[in-house]
Amino acid sequence: MNKAKFDKLYEKELRRSQFKELPSAEKWKSLERLHVMSQYFILKHYQAHFLMMVLAYHDKKPLRIMSQIFRFLLVGPAHLLGWLPEGNVGTSRAHPFKKMPLPKDIEEIVKG
Repeated sequence: MNKAKFDKLYEKELRRSQFKELPSAEKWKSLERLHVMSQYFILKHYQAHFLMMVLAYHDKKPLRIMSQIFRFLLVGPAHLLGWLPEGNVGTSRAHPFKKMPLPKDIEEIVKG
């Protein structure tokens, strides 16, 4: 993994997800990408789900909030047991244990 490129892309997606003028749908896209990257580091993984929970609250989406609470609680055990499906976006549109393709730019950083 190219840690310098990883950190740069992670910070870019993190900043983008917090940009106030950005539409909610675009914030979710950034948080999904952030989640894909966060699965390699437990604290970043917790951070991704926490930020998703906050956005779901701001969007007034109770099912998304509940989904994120469930996923937040799974982070620790998933890391300990190796249950982290690569590429999973971490939102209610994907089963928590479903493996998904990595976006090309992220794949180049983590596997290159």
